Amino acid sequence: MHSDTESWRQTERRRIALRQRQLCRFVSPEEYRELLVSRHPLERQDDVVAETRGLFDRDTNELFLVAEEELG
Repeated sequence: MHSDTESWRQTERRRIALRQRQLCRFVSPEEYRELLVSRHPLERQDDVVAETRGLFDRDTNELFLVAEEELG
């Protein structure tokens, strides 16, 4: 039980840190899917600790993230 609680805390701390980054934005699952299939060249940049899936835009240095549990 302790390891699950500690894992959850670590995930939440990482997500808070990501939200505070200037060029990092959490998006809805719908927006993430639209970005995923767009013609704009984006690179996958998932964060294992934060349990997020990410898309990185090299042109703007912006990172778009969605929580894995929201993707279903």
